[in-house]
Amino acid sequence: MSEQQGYRKVSSLVNLPSFLPGIGVLYVRPETLPVGPFRAFDRQDRLVSTIYMIPIEDFENKKTFDLQRPAGKGDHVTMYFNAGHAGVEMPHYHIVIWHVSKKDEARVAP
Repeated sequence: MSEQQGYRKVSSLVNLPSFLPGIGVLYVRPETLPVGPFRAFDRQDRLVSTIYMIPIEDFENKKTFDLQRPAGKGDHVTMYFNAGHAGVEMPHYHIVIWHVSKKDEARVAP
C-alpha cells in the first residue's frame, strides 16, 4: 500500500540494509527527505511506526515543522539522537511514533 502512495523502500534509495534492527523495513517518499515521514514495518509487513528524522541544525535554527499525520494510531513516542547514516548524513534526531505497544516493539528487534 505504501508503494501505491509514492513511498519507496529506503534500501532501494540509499546504501542501507533492507531490515534495520530496532527500526524495521523503512519506506519514504523521496521528495520528503531528509525529514520524512518514514513508515517502518516488521518482517511480516505490519506497520510498527512512523519516523521523522529532524536535523540538529533545524532544531538550532528553531525551524518550524508541519509534520504530516502519522500512518496509524500512535501508542507512544520515542526520540533519540543519530550521528548520521546513509540517506540522512547530518546529525539528527529520530522522532518515532510507535503504532504498537512497547512490548510489541520487539517485532523489529534483531
